Amino acid sequence: VGYVGIPGARSGTATLTVSRAPFGRKGNALPSLLSWLTAVGWEAVNLVLGAFALYALFDGFGMPLGVLGKSILLAALAAFTFGVAILGHATIIYMQRIFTWALGIAMLGLIPQVLSFTPATAPAVPAGADLPTMLIGLTLVAAMSISYANCAADYTRDLPRLSIGGAITFWSALGSFIPAVIITMIGYLAVRQT
Repeated sequence: VGYVGIPGARSGTATLTVSRAPFGRKGNALPSLLSWLTAVGWEAVNLVLGAFALYALFDGFGMPLGVLGKSILLAALAAFTFGVAILGHATIIYMQRIFTWALGIAMLGLIPQVLSFTPATAPAVPAGADLPTMLIGLTLVAAMSISYANCAADYTRDLPRLSIGGAITFWSALGSFIPAVIITMIGYLAVRQT
């Protein structure tokens, strides 16, 4: 993802604009359509997962939601998500900075809770995962980071034009790898504790 983001730093523009160079305006229509479908698909996945998380949070605080409450919450989440996007690139970057810190603090707060939880009865520990299960797990962990490949230059376009390509690639890989591993480990430990 970092490697395909290098043209964003060099050109100062988004991936789909950069991709006009090899494909041309008309030739860029298919990649643009596929990119749009990918973006809409991931947006739907993120909205559904976010809504499920909010439903569980409300349940955890003793406020179960009915169908109407869930519908209102989903609509509010969608309105916020698309509202930020409509406000533009600068707003997205600003909000990502806030949510990065919020998610990081939340994850750090979860680690001690997950590690300190002791179930009443010890769960049966399976012998281990087979290769297909491990590959599915690896695919799920990698999918979120890789999904940014079709818009990587959108995030690097604000970097200085002379930024080192190797540094863009390395820091993007590290920035994707560390959160994915930490969040996956917290989820794994939480599941093992239940």
